[in-house]
Amino acid sequence: MAKLTRENKDGIYSLMLTPFFEDRSIDYNTYEEYAEWQVSQGVAHLFAVCGSSEMTQLTLEERLKLAELTVKHKGNTTVVATANLEKTKEENLEEIKKMEQTGVDGIVLTTKGYG
Repeated sequence: MAKLTRENKDGIYSLMLTPFFEDRSIDYNTYEEYAEWQVSQGVAHLFAVCGSSEMTQLTLEERLKLAELTVKHKGNTTVVATANLEKTKEENLEEIKKMEQTGVDGIVLTTKGYG
């Protein structure tokens, strides 16, 4: 299992897209298949919970679940995820702690007002 380090930070970061059903709920089964397919293509890193995954449209619980599923299917890749999308400093700190608990290898922080 790989860990994100200064030495292995280079390579392709594949942005994980979020598949939705017509009712705008997340198709988690397709997401898991997509994660496995990305790994099979030889990417070095998976970027879960990013702008391309519609992160600003997702609840905290949905973002955490996507990160957990990406970690579950990461194989020998590393996983990074954005973790400061809540409104207050205290909520952001709690989100960062929860995102870390999903097992991601790195956390990406955005500037205030993203999205």
